[in-house]
Order: sequence, then C-alpha cells, then structure tokens
Amino acid sequence: MSKPEQVPTVGRVVHYVLGDEAGLRKGLVRPAIIVATRPHDAVNLSVFCDGPNDTGPAALGHHADGGTLWRGSVPLGGPDQPGTWFWPPHVPAKSPAPAYAPPAELVAKAEQELAGATREELDHAARCYAAYCGVTDGRSAVTGAELPAFDACPVLVRAGWLAAARAPRTYLVEPISS
Repeated sequence: MSKPEQVPTVGRVVHYVLGDEAGLRKGLVRPAIIVATRPHDAVNLSVFCDGPNDTGPAALGHHADGGTLWRGSVPLGGPDQPGTWFWPPHVPAKSPAPAYAPPAELVAKAEQELAGATREELDHAARCYAAYCGVTDGRSAVTGAELPAFDACPVLVRAGWLAAARAPRTYLVEPISS
C-alpha cells in the first residue's frame, strides 16, 4: 500500500473499487465521498452506485438502494484492488489545437501575388477588408477577436483579400459591344 498523495478528509471525492459485495461487478470502480476518516488511511465511504446496473438480486446485497452504498473502514488501495479506495487520477485539460502553420509554398505564392499587385489593387483589397470589418464591427466573424489593420494582417489574409478584390475583373465577362 502506497502513501496517499493527499490527506483523506470528510467530503472529499474518491474512487471505490467494488469488492466481494458486488458479485459479478467486483472490481468495477464507483465514485464515493469520504464520510469519516479512520486510522492508517482507512475511511468510511458513501459509494455512488450505477443505478439499476448495481441493484437487483445479488447485485450489491441489501446495502444498496440503487443510489448509494455505505462501506466502513475501507483501506487505501488502488484500481486493481477490490474493496479499497484510491484518489481519482489527474486528467489534464485538453490541449488547444495547434496553431495553423501554412506551408512555405503557400506563403511564398501569397507574397509573390502581393508583390505583383498594383497600388490600385492593394487599395481596393484594403477597401474590401474595411467593408468586412464594418459589417463585423472590427471583429472576426469566426473567433470574435479584434481584427488588425489591413497592413498588419498576415500575408495569407492580405493575399486572400487581394484575390477577392481581383475576382470581379477575373470572372466577369466583358459586355458584348454592339
């Protein structure tokens, strides 16, 4: 038996490994609350049962009401030791998604497009971006983050707005002259 990382106190949530009282459910883990402490890291527990899964004939005996099960002088143990309690393992928070790192070729192509743009095209792209900012009150419609000035945007964003500004001239058909 290992020394607990924490000190058991009344009201703490722990895990209880169902023992012989559980029959076929022996070894399953259930949440419990410490209701009293005893010497040598033993505790009295109010064990939370899994409703109808832990009740019925010979499920947990006459001690279970389908909601809780009382166990006294339960020794500290581990997840593989029926009839014992242990501290729930620490589960770290989910890591945020990694930041997007565009491929170098994509960035190079965007830089090339921006370098080849005329001042008029860049001004038009900046006006398109400003129109978007006007509609969203200067915030990203995706994240809600405050948007930077056009010149402070990442190269891919500026190249994207340049492509949007060029699109009407690129995709519209010239009118037919009569």
